[in-house]
Amino acid sequence: MNEQHKKLFETFGLFRKLSFASILPDLSHGEYMTLLVVGGCDKNGRHKGIKVSTLAKRLNVSSPAVSRTIKGLEDRNFLVRTVDREDRRHTYVELTDEGRRVLGEAEKLFSEFSSSVLEKMGTDDMERLNSYLLKLYEVSKEEILLRKYKNGKEKEKNE
Repeated sequence: MNEQHKKLFETFGLFRKLSFASILPDLSHGEYMTLLVVGGCDKNGRHKGIKVSTLAKRLNVSSPAVSRTIKGLEDRNFLVRTVDREDRRHTYVELTDEGRRVLGEAEKLFSEFSSSVLEKMGTDDMERLNSYLLKLYEVSKEEILLRKYKNGKEKEKNE
């Protein structure tokens, strides 16, 4: 690995070590992300909430992991689970009023944090950084697809 690669991965590693959840009141990062995704569905006017399986996919975690997080949030009256009356195989999750309040508080704290960071970085630097990161993402995505096909992983799925 050359020096540039090493620096890039070390820098990304530093971001993973940051504890963004430490600025939140009594919420872990996973709990915050769960409330955020459920809240996003709430804002979109879905009255049933979001399916547990869909939530797991959106969070990119296993169903058992998201179920544990939901259980903890239910115990604190932030979420409520309901079984679909028409199809009992489907379980939905919705924010409670307390969940909406806590999520609103957390979003406000993250907004204040982000505004402060962006102000200190400056608009020009942030625009350049965002542009570079998006380019890095697109190039990485393309390279992953090339290597996936090259290694036959997609071929195996289609057979």
